Amino acid sequence: MNFKGHIIGGCISGTAITAVKLLSDGSLDFSSFPQEAALIFGITVFFSIFPDLDTESIPQRWFYRTVFLLLLYLGYKKHYGLATLLAIVAITPRTDHHRGWTHHYFSSVLIPLFLAGFYEYVLAKNQSHDWPFYCMYEHFIDRLWLVIACIIGWNTHLLLDSQLFLFKNNKRYRP
Repeated sequence: MNFKGHIIGGCISGTAITAVKLLSDGSLDFSSFPQEAALIFGITVFFSIFPDLDTESIPQRWFYRTVFLLLLYLGYKKHYGLATLLAIVAITPRTDHHRGWTHHYFSSVLIPLFLAGFYEYVLAKNQSHDWPFYCMYEHFIDRLWLVIACIIGWNTHLLLDSQLFLFKNNKRYRP
């Protein structure tokens, strides 16, 4: 699948998960929903193209230009935890060849969970809590939709590339 196809698939998945989030809230308080919806939608679309950022391409160049600007902004605003998280996300696709670990189902679950755990660790350290013994449970549950958006976006990519174990196309699949 090409880049445009992954973007379209990510938009469809992003719209679906945003609608599910809206319907699952059960409340009619929409005051914070536009920002939350944009974040869930954006994360889903981003992770639907994320596994292909390991190849030299125009989208990859624009991605790293955007990351550079975001890192400058986060450094200026002194959001060092988010900047570190963004840097980790940005370099991970470059650590292996195309269709390497980024195209495996377990990575699509483990990496978002690792990122969520790391982010919780940074938040706890910034608030002077001993993280292994203190968990900001309510905040983590509130952000669980973001982890789900990562996983769904990534698996949308794998589905469109036929890399999910249910839909593997053995001619194209190279472990």
